[in-house]
Amino acid sequence: LDLRLSGKIGNGIEISAALTDNNIPLQPDGTTQQIQDFDKIYIQLKKDPHTVIAGDYNLKSFDSYFMKFSKQLQGASYVNNLKFKNGMRLQTSTSLAVSRGKFARNVFQGTEGNQGPYRLVGNNNETFIIVLAGSEKVYVDGIRLQRGELLDYVMDYNTGELVFMPRFLITKDSRIVIEFEYSDKNYFRTTVHEAIQFQWKNLSVFNKVYSEQDAKNRPISNNLSDSIKDFLSGIGNNISNAYISGVRTATFDPNKVQYRLTDSTVNSTTFDSVFVYATNPDSAKYLLNFSYLGPNKGNYIPSKNANNVRVYQWVAPVGGVPQGMYEPLILLVTPKSQLLFTFGTAYKIDNKTNIRVEMGLSNYDKNLFSPLGKKENIGYSANAQFNRSDSFKHQFVFSNSLNYEFKSSNFQQIEPYRNVEFSRDWNIGNQLNFTEHIARFQTQLADIKHNILVGYKFSTFIRQQQYKGFENWLSFGTNYKNIKIAADIRALTTQDTLYKSMFLRPAITVAYSISKARGLSFSAGFYQENNVFRNKLTNVLQPNSFRNNNFLFQFFMPDTSRWNFMLEYKFRKDIEVRNAAFKDSTTAHTVEFRGSANKLKNQTFNWTFTY
Repeated sequence: LDLRLSGKIGNGIEISAALTDNNIPLQPDGTTQQIQDFDKIYIQLKKDPHTVIAGDYNLKSFDSYFMKFSKQLQGASYVNNLKFKNGMRLQTSTSLAVSRGKFARNVFQGTEGNQGPYRLVGNNNETFIIVLAGSEKVYVDGIRLQRGELLDYVMDYNTGELVFMPRFLITKDSRIVIEFEYSDKNYFRTTVHEAIQFQWKNLSVFNKVYSEQDAKNRPISNNLSDSIKDFLSGIGNNISNAYISGVRTATFDPNKVQYRLTDSTVNSTTFDSVFVYATNPDSAKYLLNFSYLGPNKGNYIPSKNANNVRVYQWVAPVGGVPQGMYEPLILLVTPKSQLLFTFGTAYKIDNKTNIRVEMGLSNYDKNLFSPLGKKENIGYSANAQFNRSDSFKHQFVFSNSLNYEFKSSNFQQIEPYRNVEFSRDWNIGNQLNFTEHIARFQTQLADIKHNILVGYKFSTFIRQQQYKGFENWLSFGTNYKNIKIAADIRALTTQDTLYKSMFLRPAITVAYSISKARGLSFSAGFYQENNVFRNKLTNVLQPNSFRNNNFLFQFFMPDTSRWNFMLEYKFRKDIEVRNAAFKDSTTAHTVEFRGSANKLKNQTFNWTFTY
């Protein structure tokens, strides 16, 4: 049975459903912009203002500063939108479901000339994962990409691999961020969500609750012994210590990969308890399970034996620093629970002014087996916004806004709610949790008649006594008489316990369109990044400082033309730090010619050439 239906069943009730008796879940092919979930089974009934859905569905957050998420669930959901005669409006949403996946975020640099595949990993460094179809968000240099063979990337959900298309060239300078959900088979996990929003005249009050919890007594993949549960109970929230030995003795079996235990002497230093792959029945007495810990966190690296089977090889530490990435350990994934409660209000004072306030409370328990560290689970947050826009004669509009955010060190978000490049924008090297304060003031003057926009933004970011950052941002834009100009400059100064930095980013783009030539256009742009880190005491230039200069030239016909094209040339020069001084590093030239024919009968023609 494979049934899909949509229509009305009487009394104004609309129905849509997808039903199947196929027991094999199918993941759609991630090569198109729009995907069809073949394994999605649901039934939805709708009669204004009520909607009920049961089965597989996607739950997204709305109208919240701190609660941002998109979850693929299996359960039931009820939504209504009630409107009353006196102008009041009440919106509610209730969901009770089983989570189909777990959120993860991968951040890495691209490899020069390598379009992929790039393999995604889970939160516990799982290397073989199944990504939930359509759950991914792919960003490069802070810009979100589109999925599709004719667009930016394609995704193999069954292998967790991503490939970038030729129209989007990946280089060593590409900053790649991928957010996604993947199938996690450690514990049975339930999700509860409730949202209420009340509106009356200029007032809006809202409350949202999100809860996700693992069933600690219902593990899916492995049954935990009482001794392991006691071990997990004693480590509290220090789940980085949730490892047990992956070494066990066994009778030699020629069909298995087994190891012998020995000592190794390197540069007059003796290392005991070193495991070496062996095929001798007298010494190959150990079976090992290895876990990936990360670069320079283990003493073993993967290799191949004579039969092309993966084995692990020990490498000696250098200066006490491990040179491998694996260890014979087994990671114990702890059951977790997460609760986020938000409450807020928004009020429109008049046609020019509005304010908004939101508060958040989180309770994140990393280890449900342990009663230790419960006070560390509670976190708080708050956000306040003020916006005002004034109109004057001669079509001038003057806008101002104030924004303040507070986040305690233990506050835990469901999914990231800040800009994907937030850490880079503020020169934050570590991701440790601190109590944080962010304040922003933004002012903007618009000349609507002449299409001129001028703006200024000041931001400050403070992390307890560990870090202070201040940013000034000036911007200018105009689109007048076929000339389009966009220019801005960002200047960031920071200070932490050891270093100070100055991050300067000027940019300008100028474009000219020839109306008589069907919109044929030319543009040129310049963008620079100058990021300087220095020691606070010695003023010595630090190795993580960098500079790059970027030039861009374009010659193109707009997309509305019958034949559109873009001829683009990019130049980039990188400057790095060597011996505490800036030295030239690399130079890159990129030429790209792409276009399409939009009005061919019954067919389309697209091309992309990149050098």
